[in-house]
Amino acid sequence: MRFLTSLLFALLLAVALAIGAYAASWSLRREPRTDVAPPATPPAAALPTPTRLADSADFARTMPPAPERGDPMFAELTIEVVGLPPAWRSPSAGLAVATRGGAGGIAWSPLPDAPGGDGVLRFRQACAIGDEVVVALAPARTNALRSYFARAATTVAAASTLRLDATGAEVVIRRAADAHRSGPFQLRRDDDDSWLPADAPAGVHLDAPLRLWLGAGAYTLRDAAAPAHRAAFSVPATTDVAVSDPPRPAADDRR
Repeated sequence: MRFLTSLLFALLLAVALAIGAYAASWSLRREPRTDVAPPATPPAAALPTPTRLADSADFARTMPPAPERGDPMFAELTIEVVGLPPAWRSPSAGLAVATRGGAGGIAWSPLPDAPGGDGVLRFRQACAIGDEVVVALAPARTNALRSYFARAATTVAAASTLRLDATGAEVVIRRAADAHRSGPFQLRRDDDDSWLPADAPAGVHLDAPLRLWLGAGAYTLRDAAAPAHRAAFSVPATTDVAVSDPPRPAADDRR
């Protein structure tokens, strides 16, 4: 038994010496390592000193600038407002001038303190010749081209004057004495589907009489629940609008 143990130990020792000798001979055959320095990093380019950009007129652009004397591209448009009811005037009211489509922005002018000696309010605005210009008299600048009291359009010529009829009246809209429905109703101008009332929400409720300043024109009050039920009126001919209930269906229709 001792002989076998000694023989096994001798074999293991011989294997270990052989592995060590092989590793030593392999390391002698390898070429010596040569360290290579990394390439030098080029210096960073110096940044230019920041400078402030020139102010751009695009940020404050509304209507075209005032024309220079003799400039053939621009003309002064004179807007004459007539028939404005004195009771309608308010500190926020004014005149909006814009090109058709609103691409050039809106020029806003508050109402003057008093009209001229002839009772006419006059506004002057520089516009490009040939542009189609929309003019709107509105109770406020916000949404002036839709919630307007009066509106007109013209094509600007070398010497243009636009007369804007601001005739209007305060209209009372109420339920008829025998009516029970209070709404909601939608008030629209017959000649402009985009018009919205400035002094009332989109859905008009008649729990109490509603008083609105409306410019001259034809209007329709539509019943949201019964589209066929409508009340049509014109201003300033009509100032009291009584809204009745929609007609009840006939007995044969209820079957």
